[in-house]
Amino acid sequence: MDIFVLKALVDELRQRLCGAMVAKVFQMSPDDLLLRLWRHQDLRLLLSAQALGPRLHLTTTRFRNPQHPPRFAAFLRAHLTQVRLCDITVRPYDRVVSLCWERPGESAPALRLIHELQGQQANIILVDAHGVILEALKHVPAALSQRRPVLPGQPYQSLPLPPQRCLVSALTLEALQYLQMQGTFEASHLQRLVVGLSPVLATELVYRSQGEAQVCWELLQALQQQYEQGTLTLSLCTTPEGSRHLSALPLTHCAGTITSFPSAQDAVASLYEPCLGATTLAHIRSTVQKTVRQRLQKLRRKMTNLAQDRRKLESYLPYQHYGTLLVAQRVPRGATSATVVDYYSPDQAQVTIPLDPRLSLHDNAQVYFKKHRKAQHGLGKVQELLTQCAEEERYLESVEQQIVQAEDWETLEAVAIELGASSSQPVTQGRVTVPTPAALP
Repeated sequence: MDIFVLKALVDELRQRLCGAMVAKVFQMSPDDLLLRLWRHQDLRLLLSAQALGPRLHLTTTRFRNPQHPPRFAAFLRAHLTQVRLCDITVRPYDRVVSLCWERPGESAPALRLIHELQGQQANIILVDAHGVILEALKHVPAALSQRRPVLPGQPYQSLPLPPQRCLVSALTLEALQYLQMQGTFEASHLQRLVVGLSPVLATELVYRSQGEAQVCWELLQALQQQYEQGTLTLSLCTTPEGSRHLSALPLTHCAGTITSFPSAQDAVASLYEPCLGATTLAHIRSTVQKTVRQRLQKLRRKMTNLAQDRRKLESYLPYQHYGTLLVAQRVPRGATSATVVDYYSPDQAQVTIPLDPRLSLHDNAQVYFKKHRKAQHGLGKVQELLTQCAEEERYLESVEQQIVQAEDWETLEAVAIELGASSSQPVTQGRVTVPTPAALP
């Protein structure tokens, strides 16, 4: 969602949702939340923090959910249930939406649910009245972020603007003219300059302006005026190839069919609702695939270690021979090796046997006898474990293929249940948690 689509939608949602009570919170996938609200009717507000397509809109789609709520969903249930939504705002010319909540009997908002729809940094964060983070969908430790941490107990900080970028409200005609002078007045450069422009909107602005900075400036000024007045209208463009794009500026460069909508929510729903089930299904598929890959990686590491153990034990097999030869020798304590005649060899060759100088000759012989016994006992066990691991590897590879080929909820659910049951077998230590679908919200 670009800044203009988001502003048109938030203006409409404010009218429809303010005063609604939270009935339930669901988390369908690692990146998607569903707030069930009640305001004269049942309303479902979807908040998505998917890196490739963060969005916010009402939906009528029914989703499958984990039987046990994930951490963030459980926290929101404890804090937002029976709390009233008092306002919805969007940060001017940015992609950050705040849902403000008030408790019964309190006049000031007690909580804010901040939905950041900013690409790879997309997140959903609950903060208190003092701006302190209570919980977040995605934790971001300071060590993993050069821009800002996102952790409970930390003060909430807005994402800083990247260098060389600006908001539409701070954009100057000179900045556009500079792009024109440099010969870089293109959609990609315009999108990198102005925060919150979608690729299709940037392409349309360049297309309509025909490379003239002044024309592009005037188009952006017109959009900015509609933004401030709350008069933005959305249209959906369907290209001949079948791709669909939503924009506050009708897309004439696509040579496609343009459909106008009187309601921003209707426009957004028309774009996302047809593929919403498939998108959520893809997230569940990704979650189960990740579990299988983790188990395969762990299993293959175990097989590598077992193979190393087998090679080590195989090297112990001649040690009974060494111990027997040492028993008949006289070597003083402190020697690091003993060169003896191998009476078991057909040509009576000499063999040099390493010794531990801290031990007597008799004790060195006992060490070799012990390692030989260890090899005799361990090789069979190691080979048995390797066989079990190979069977488990073939099974997980077949499950991985089933996940790729699954086309519906039922197949993925069956694979998830089977995968969860198989993790209790002796080959793998511990049970892997796999989300199994529960009731539809």
